[in-house]
Amino acid sequence: VTISNEMVLETMDALRQLDGVAVMRAPYEADAQLVHLARHTDVAAVLTEDSDLVAHGVDKVLLRLDRVTNDVLLVERKALFSFSTRGFSMRGFTDDMLLEMCVLAGVDYLESPRGLSIVKANQFIGAHKTGPRVIKFIKNFRNRQIKVPPGYEKAYQRALASFRHQRVWSVAARKVLPLSLPPDSLFLPARARA
Repeated sequence: VTISNEMVLETMDALRQLDGVAVMRAPYEADAQLVHLARHTDVAAVLTEDSDLVAHGVDKVLLRLDRVTNDVLLVERKALFSFSTRGFSMRGFTDDMLLEMCVLAGVDYLESPRGLSIVKANQFIGAHKTGPRVIKFIKNFRNRQIKVPPGYEKAYQRALASFRHQRVWSVAARKVLPLSLPPDSLFLPARARA
């Protein structure tokens, strides 16, 4: 579905007519703006079409709204970290491990390496704790079922940075800010970081 600027403006105008409804437009990515609002304002839950907000660590995410039955899947961050089933466990995971698992499995900013499912990404992060260690392990792994494409490591780091440091509108500061402050090393040339 393609959403035009005209459709967005018409929807915003219609919503402004409702009592008690505040309307804002994200300066860049809507997901990042929703994460910011969930972290810094009184938001009970965020309804979304995809699971990127789960990767962001939003406390309560509503997924897969059925427009006929109004059924929805509630994913609660606290419960997520105690979830375990055969072959997939979130026990012992941190917010960073969750994000790195999701990026490895494929997100809007980066496709997963061929053959790397969410289940495999979960198992690898559980064993190796970070994405770079997982990527190194996969590249050295004798069973070549998972193919890491050239340049994937840098693309992976860019995807993580995109998740962590996207620009959002801060209602409190009344200006555009990063979702979280990037480390100084993010702005250093590659050879200075080595």
